[in-house]
Amino acid sequence: LLLWIACSLSPQEIRDRILDDPDFRESLLAWLEQCHRGDFSTGNIDDVRERINSGHAARRSAATAPDGMDNPGDDYTDPVLQFPTPPPTGFSVDHWYRTLEEISDDIVYRSNRHSESHSKGCKKTPDSICRARYPRELYPQTVIDPDSGAIRFKKTEAWINTFNPVLSFLLRCNTDVTCLLSGTQVRAIIAYVTDYISKGGFDPESVFNTIKSI
Repeated sequence: LLLWIACSLSPQEIRDRILDDPDFRESLLAWLEQCHRGDFSTGNIDDVRERINSGHAARRSAATAPDGMDNPGDDYTDPVLQFPTPPPTGFSVDHWYRTLEEISDDIVYRSNRHSESHSKGCKKTPDSICRARYPRELYPQTVIDPDSGAIRFKKTEAWINTFNPVLSFLLRCNTDVTCLLSGTQVRAIIAYVTDYISKGGFDPESVFNTIKSI
């Protein structure tokens, strides 16, 4: 999904204003940091892992819990296997959004996380660089290159994609939300998406003819 904002500034105009206009820079960064993030909403990766594992453990023990005893994990379900639900009637927006963040973190941990041991196909050789570019470079806070105006967004988790909590909550799958702030990035993404959605399958005859010609 490629979203193009109508009447927006060009990437070069944005970089120029970032360097020259402090108010514009502050407002732009505040907005962009709300659009995507490179860390979990409710803690670090260990916190999220512990919460998920606790939910599983509580659910396993629910069958043997004494009658009438409440178990906090009895209702735990894998959110990737569930449809998103609207906020219950009467819930405060802040309370519901906190629940959304917890569910979103669960989904991101399950679907956006790259294996630290790397899976088959990540590397050509054990010593080569991961094709998916993991682990990612970390930044404790968002920084701007004073020479080029390039933005390096805050990222404290090396093994997950950047994501948007609301999109993760709604889509329930792996996502990679990225802000395209250079003409090169925009052209590369357009070329990639166009190639991806327009490529057709090959019938056996075409495959065999290609093999024969080689």
